[in-house]
Order: sequence, then C-alpha cells, then structure tokens
Amino acid sequence: MNAAEYLLAFFGVEESPEDFPVDIDTAFSQMHEAQQALDTLVSMHVKYLDIPRKAFPGIWAQLMKSFLSLHQNGSISGFHPSKVSSQELTDSQVQALQALAEKMPSLPSQPLADANGESVMGLLNEVRKALARDDSLPLDLRLYALRLVNEAQRNLEEHSAGAEFRLATAMERLLGVISIAEERTEKKTVWENIRNTVMKPFMDAFLSSMAQQMVGSGADLVRQLTRG
Repeated sequence: MNAAEYLLAFFGVEESPEDFPVDIDTAFSQMHEAQQALDTLVSMHVKYLDIPRKAFPGIWAQLMKSFLSLHQNGSISGFHPSKVSSQELTDSQVQALQALAEKMPSLPSQPLADANGESVMGLLNEVRKALARDDSLPLDLRLYALRLVNEAQRNLEEHSAGAEFRLATAMERLLGVISIAEERTEKKTVWENIRNTVMKPFMDAFLSSMAQQMVGSGADLVRQLTRG
C-alpha cells in the first residue's frame, strides 16, 4: 500500500485492511509522502497531473478536519492524536488520489532483514552503474535518481547503526527510479537488464523472507505481491 492508497482507505473510498492505522502521525506522514511524490512528478513534467495538483490543498484540509478536537461550544481546541471524524472527499479529490496511486510504487512496510540489506545495497550499486552508463537520460533526471540512490544507501547505513529502517522505503525509491528511467531512456536494455537480472532475485529473496514472517495471516499479502 503506497501513500495515496493509504489515503483512499483513510477517507473510506477504498476498504481498509485489518488493524489499519488512523493515528495522526501515520496519517500526516502518509499525506506528506503523497505530496512529495506529486511535487516530484510535477517537477519532472509528468503529464495529466493538473487535477491532483489542484485537489491536494483540499485533501490536506479534509485530513486536518479528521483530527480536530472541538469544545462543547463548537470552537476548535486542537488536534486529537487519533481520527475523530470521517470526512468525505469530492470526486476530483478521489480522482487525484487514484491517479497518484497508479504512479506510486506499492509495497508493504516490513522490517528489513540483514540479508535483504545486502540485496538492497547490491541493487543500489547496479542502479548507480546504470546511471553512469546511460548518457541518454536528461541530466536533471540522472541527478534526481542519484539523490534517491544516495538516500536509500544512507537509510541502510543508519539501519546498520541500529536505527529503524523499513524495506518498503528503499524499494519505493528504487522502483520509482527504474520505472522512470525505463520510460525516458534511449538505452532500454540497460534498465531492462537491471529489472530482469537484479530485481528478480532481489524480490525472490524479499518474498521468501516475508513468507517466513507472515505464515498464516500474512499469506494473502504474499499472493498479492506475486500476482502477475
């Protein structure tokens, strides 16, 4: 579930999974992540984002209303730590989140195992090499992709020092870089090779690790990831 999909579930447009978090920290974090993703896509001149761009201020407003605490006289007393009311989105706001959800990678948040950390680092190195080889990509895109790779590497280093790190964070950035590069490059084979030779074994290891963690109740999630 990516940030836009989370928001669709939060506002009741889509069905929410069991134990779906509706605390203010999670909701605002997901909203901020969705806003960052939209801003990034707009800065890269991705088409057909006028509706999301115009709708997002209203989505922010509805999110804030969901956590407002009121005095008995109806005046605002502050924000409640958990969702206190269900706000409805307009059709354009729903369409905005649906459009963004289709453009954002979607993976579950699962703790990073040490073995998977090595796999992520290997993938980062391959993406870095591809960026160096692929001079057909626009310079601004190559710099943006390199920043994402560096950010994911920093996250891994912080994890090794004991900080919490979630695999989905790095994977969303890596998948985003690869998908965008595949669309814009003139050297298709460079990125196809990464997806076919590096991504596949990485995802196999990832899914194997997840399957061990989610025996029983988590089986549906594994099937969702491997579908198609």
